Amino acid sequence: MFHLLVSSQGWPDSGGSMSNSRIYIRPNEGPGSSFYTNGKLDISQVSKIPALLVTEPRGNGPQFAKVAYITNITQGVKETAIQYAIDSSIAPISNNDLEGYAI
Repeated sequence: MFHLLVSSQGWPDSGGSMSNSRIYIRPNEGPGSSFYTNGKLDISQVSKIPALLVTEPRGNGPQFAKVAYITNITQGVKETAIQYAIDSSIAPISNNDLEGYAI
């Protein structure tokens, strides 16, 4: 299982942000509810699962997905800032290959 983080601009090396409207983990629905404490994303729970950082297929960033481990989350009113460490021991996978796995 992975958190899937998708951006049209790609993901910087150690952190980025995304609109809260793109967070599909819901505090009142399983299994997403296990990632929340008191209505906020809980880093101790979120960090248990690695993230797959992906640029949208027609986006402006690199067309390769990378595995990362989320180290911090700061939820704002409109955006959530996410800090992470990219796992350099896992080779990036091209978006084309990744799309093929979905089938």
